[in-house]
Amino acid sequence: MAKRIVWSKNATIDRLQILDYWHKRIGAKSYSKKLDLEIRKLIRNLRVLPEMGRKLNNTHIRYLVKDHYLIFYSIHGNIRFPFLYDHGIMFSANFMQQGEFNRLDIGSLVQINQFLFGITAATNPARNSSNSHLLTSINTFVGLEYTDFRFGVSYDFNTSNIGSTNGVYELSITYLSRCRSCGLDRSRKR
Repeated sequence: MAKRIVWSKNATIDRLQILDYWHKRIGAKSYSKKLDLEIRKLIRNLRVLPEMGRKLNNTHIRYLVKDHYLIFYSIHGNIRFPFLYDHGIMFSANFMQQGEFNRLDIGSLVQINQFLFGITAATNPARNSSNSHLLTSINTFVGLEYTDFRFGVSYDFNTSNIGSTNGVYELSITYLSRCRSCGLDRSRKR
């Protein structure tokens, strides 16, 4: 059983744009609210049956069909070890395969009170060509949790010749919802 469902930034934006489209087209929020409830109900079912969606090619990505929309998702895992009062270390791994290309991300995140520090190595274990590198990037993360949100900035240090960037910055805002199945309230009341 999945413990938590996390919407990506793009998925959240797409969902809101779809709902806004129907609100403007019909001139009332009733259909948008109904569609939003149906999508959320479908997504909640993933907590019980995470592999219920159809698999996309040879990837870790699956999708669900809702009316005229495809809802793409993937399943990831991590483990968190709490220590002291409000500290923790989390280890994560994510394997992706699409066609002949593989990617394995291995990382760790340390939380001390409301501050987070993380690092992830993005690897290409198959090394499919002579130009392939085992280590494709090192991704660093610094974050701050405040009330119900986590604010973060990450920088990906490119270690291969893929693309022409020397690295990429990313900003993130995450809503920390209460875990309904485990009763854990992730919000910070500070």
